[in-house]
Amino acid sequence: MINIETLHCIGCGGTLQNTDPNAPFYTPKDLQSDDTLYCQRCFKIRHYGEIIKSSLKPEDYQTIISTIALKDALVVKVIDLFDIDGSMMPQITKMTQKDDVVIIANKRDLLPKVVSEAKLRHKLKRTLSEYGIKPKDILFVSAKKRQNIDATLDRLFKLSQGKDLYIVGATNVGKSTLINAFLKASTDMKEDLITISQTPGTTQDFIAIPFGKQTLFDTPGLFNKNHMANVLSVSSYEKVMPQKEIKQRIYQLNPDQTLFIGGLMRMDFVKGNASSFICYFSETLKVHRRKTEGSDEFYDKHVKTLLTPPTDKDQLFKFQTTLFNFNDQEKSDIVIPGLGFITLKGSGTVKIYTPKTITPYKREALI
Repeated sequence: MINIETLHCIGCGGTLQNTDPNAPFYTPKDLQSDDTLYCQRCFKIRHYGEIIKSSLKPEDYQTIISTIALKDALVVKVIDLFDIDGSMMPQITKMTQKDDVVIIANKRDLLPKVVSEAKLRHKLKRTLSEYGIKPKDILFVSAKKRQNIDATLDRLFKLSQGKDLYIVGATNVGKSTLINAFLKASTDMKEDLITISQTPGTTQDFIAIPFGKQTLFDTPGLFNKNHMANVLSVSSYEKVMPQKEIKQRIYQLNPDQTLFIGGLMRMDFVKGNASSFICYFSETLKVHRRKTEGSDEFYDKHVKTLLTPPTDKDQLFKFQTTLFNFNDQEKSDIVIPGLGFITLKGSGTVKIYTPKTITPYKREALI
C-alpha cells in the first residue's frame, strides 16, 4: 500500500480533524489509526453519491496553486480536448510559462477516431503558442478509459528527470481520474484512491503520492465560471456530459432557421448562403430544427417537454445572445464551454443563445 500522510484526507487532500463534525475535513476515526482515512465529505461522496459543496472559496484554490511556481518541478497541465480554450485558465497559463511543462490532452475517447493524433497535435501547438506555452511534449490520453496511461506515465518520469510532478488544470478536466489511472497502472489497486466527483472543488489541497524517489501531486482544480457545470446541478451535468465517442449530426440550414440543443442553447442562422452545421454534443442532448419565426414562443411552450434536456424540470434559464460571422475561407467551431461545439461550413452570421453566465467562443475547426 502506498504510504501517504494520514493527517490529510486521501480523497481530497484536506487536513483532517476529528473534533468538530461541522467543520471542514472532519473524520470520526482516530487520526493515529493505520487505516486509509477519508474526511466525512469524501466518504459521503464516494459511498452515497451525496453532493456536498466545497468549504473553500475559488480564491483559496488559486492561493494554493500559486505556490507551485516556486517549486523546482515538472508541471503537468491537463486540458480537456472537448473545451481546449476553456481549459487554459489565465491563472494556470501564467504558471506554465516555463520550460518544465508537459501538456496532457484528456478525453481523447470523446473525439471521432478518424481525427488523427497528428492533426490534433498541430492544432494544439498553435493554440498553446497563442498562450505563450511551449511544452516539452503533448500527450493524448483517456483517463476514464485508461487509454495510453502506461506510456504517458513512463514519458512523464523520463521528462521529469527526478523532479516532482504537479498535475494542474481547471475543474472537470479529469485530473483526479488521471491520477487514479496512474495508480492502478503502477500498483495492484482496484478501487479509486482519490475522490472523483463532478462537484467543483472535490480536491481541496495538494495530495502527495510517492512514486519511488519522486512525488506526484494532485492539485485543486481552478474554477472556470464560463462552464456549463456551473449552471447545472451535478446530477444534471453528469447526464449531458458525453460518455462515449461523439457522433456527427449534420444539418443543412437556410437563413431564418434555428437549431435547439435540448433546452440548454439555441442557434439562429441569421443570414448567409445555405450552409452545413455539424453538431458535436452528447447523444443525450436532442437537436431540434425549425424555422426561426416563432422560436421564442416555441421554446416557452416546449422547454419542459420536447426541449427538455436531461436536467432539473424546474430549471429555466435566462439567455444571452452572441453573434458570430463565418465564411467559406475557414472552417470554424462555435464552442459552448462544458457542453460541446458546432462546426460551421459555409458563410453567414449566426446568433447563439446561451445561459447568461456562459459565453461561447469561436475557434479554428478542431475536426
